[in-house]
Amino acid sequence: MGGHDRGIDYAPLAAGVLARSAPTLVLTLPDSGPRIRAEIERAAAGFSVTDCSDLEEAVAAGFRWARPNGVVLLSPAAPSFGRFRDYRDRSEAFAHAVRAIS
Repeated sequence: MGGHDRGIDYAPLAAGVLARSAPTLVLTLPDSGPRIRAEIERAAAGFSVTDCSDLEEAVAAGFRWARPNGVVLLSPAAPSFGRFRDYRDRSEAFAHAVRAIS
């Protein structure tokens, strides 16, 4: 999760993540990642949040963490202004990161 920080309230996002019963790892990206992390940690100290510097690092961390028959959800929670040209560029970067680890 992360991207362009629009200053929105991440408390509802944190509540939704923390309400999950399945094992959950949150991977954050700049620029809003630190605010998302802080909100999740404020709601539940000790919850697993990992800061990543970019999409490639997040994909690799998700791959290492993933369980058989599990789910990895790519949900930025914020736009990617300044990092990608558009959604196609972001999806191509994601596909490239997946190919690099498979």
